[in-house]
Formats: sequence, structure tokens, C-alpha cells
Amino acid sequence: MTEVKSFLSDLDDAVARGTAESRKRALWHATDLLIAGRYSDDEIWTFGEVIGRLADEIEVAARAQLAKRLANLDNAPINIIHKLALTIRSMSPAPYSANPSSSTITP
Repeated sequence: MTEVKSFLSDLDDAVARGTAESRKRALWHATDLLIAGRYSDDEIWTFGEVIGRLADEIEVAARAQLAKRLANLDNAPINIIHKLALTIRSMSPAPYSANPSSSTITP
């Protein structure tokens, strides 16, 4: 776990020094790797940390795109799904509530 903490510290430094475009490229690359592979729970957690730190630094529209890419992924890191759900909810023009008697969501 010490190696992971060191890696994440290095990632924080890279995110701070990188350009918006380089952070976005790194985000899409990490996302592609996650989608394409089969990983252990620890590896998925690490992907979640990496993707989360990069996603914090990109525009809201790109975070919405990320949410769409991860939405149907069985092994998507749960912390990222929660974070992205909040992003999408904040983009909604009106609050939504689920109607318990139907399967639709209504404004």
C-alpha cells in the first residue's frame, strides 16, 4: 500500500504541474485501460483514485462524458460513480424525483 500512496502523491504532483489538455488525455487513457481490462478490487480502487483526481481538474461537460462511459461498467470504482452522479445532478435544470409507483423519473 505504501507504493500506491507514493504513486498517488506523484500523481498529485503531475496533476498540479500538467496542462488541462494533458490531464484530460491522462484521464481518457486511464478510463480506456479500466474499461478494457480485468482488475482486482485493489487495482480498481487505484484506478478510482487516479480517475477521480484527474476528473476533479476537467470541465463539467467532460465529467458528464466520463459518467456516460463508466455507467454500464460492472467494475467502475464506486467513489467515482458517486462523484459523477453529483456532477450530473448539478447540471440538471430542475430537481428530479423518482416516482415510487412507476419506473420513470419525473421533474
